[in-house]
Amino acid sequence: MQTRSDEFRAQAAECQELADCSYELIKEQYEALTRQWLFLAEHAKAHEVLSQFTAAWRNIHFLPAAH
Repeated sequence: MQTRSDEFRAQAAECQELADCSYELIKEQYEALTRQWLFLAEHAKAHEVLSQFTAAWRNIHFLPAAH
């Protein structure tokens, strides 16, 4: 299963390919889109890691205190 961060990185790669085939202003615009997709990918990855941590934390069963 592809994560959101993976999907965003794929979008960034596609934008970069278009930038590589373009000139001047269009190239700059695609490069800007590439950076924005990568920014979203990094934030999505952080959210994924935090969600995994939170889910793991919820599954921890604390042992009762020893008497």
